[in-house]
Amino acid sequence: MVPEGQQPDTYDLRDLKREALTLVTKRLPTEDELQQLLFAWKVVKHVKSNAIVLAKDWVIVGVGAGQMNRVQSVRLAAEAAGERAKGAVLASDAFFPFPDNVEAAAIAGVTAIIQPGGSVKDQEVIAAADRLGLAMVFTGMRTSDTEMEPLGLFTIFIASVLAEPWVRCWGWAGVSFWCLRLSCC
Repeated sequence: MVPEGQQPDTYDLRDLKREALTLVTKRLPTEDELQQLLFAWKVVKHVKSNAIVLAKDWVIVGVGAGQMNRVQSVRLAAEAAGERAKGAVLASDAFFPFPDNVEAAAIAGVTAIIQPGGSVKDQEVIAAADRLGLAMVFTGMRTSDTEMEPLGLFTIFIASVLAEPWVRCWGWAGVSFWCLRLSCC
């Protein structure tokens, strides 16, 4: 219960440092992949509910969210990215509960994954990444379910300047934000 029916805004101001990452696969991410993974991690925390973000060349090329299971979000992000998914990195706002998420990412052409880890099936997920030749790093923390940080929109706006299909969208209660124009829009 929220006192007086109001919940104060809070912001996820945590900044993930590369030193905090745990390298869990046999193949380590390249320096470029690592930078792209950290970029994708900054963006995925602003996407809600089974959030998946694909990034390539400092552009968000695919987003999947709002699904009942994470593998469907991976497939949606890959579909939105199309051919741009090949060579992209993937960020997930929460752990992968099953290896099928990694398999779907590999089919799309993803080369590296960043996720919190912490699933009882982490070893199976890591084994799938190793079998498929993907690099994977764990953050050890989930992204926050709090409101967007003040600079969050700026981060996404900068990405939109670099990307081609970004449009201004309107969400709940008239809040505006930048989003990726999908083929259905």
